[in-house]
Amino acid sequence: PGLLVPPMTPFTAAGSVDYDAYEEQIEYIVRDCGATAVPLMAVEAQEYRCLDVDTRQDVIRRGVAAVDGRAPVIVGASADSVDLAIQVGEIASTVDAAAVQLLIPRRPQGGDQSVAEITAFFERVSDALGLPTVAYHNPGVGASLSPDQLVALARSDSVIAFKESTRNLRHVMN
Repeated sequence: PGLLVPPMTPFTAAGSVDYDAYEEQIEYIVRDCGATAVPLMAVEAQEYRCLDVDTRQDVIRRGVAAVDGRAPVIVGASADSVDLAIQVGEIASTVDAAAVQLLIPRRPQGGDQSVAEITAFFERVSDALGLPTVAYHNPGVGASLSPDQLVALARSDSVIAFKESTRNLRHVMN
């Protein structure tokens, strides 16, 4: 129990990561918010679509240095494919991460995915990285799970927690 507080990834006017602002956010999150854990590169609003793998991993390394062992770190490794999620997530073992966070992937060809397909995605990444996963449910086309489907995904040994972003309390409370 507690707060999992992910820092946003700030950018300069030129479009590069503003590492000074990033590290200031992390200091605030750890020192003033008392975060129980810090998910790095885990706010899917911007970075996972616009930064290459090397930059994502650099942001994670710098974030871990800023956390400085004061809280566990969860590494955001969201990607549209298992292989890319594994490639991004490989940094997690080198920084002693507690877990990896993965956005429930959208199906490239459209349509809804089965729980078996989604569970297989999480299990393949978790097995390859040797870490448990946090399933990030931010509904979109092909990635909008019902409460029953979320419960089924929770039965996977690889999924240890959920980040829920439906913004619909009726959905969450069912």
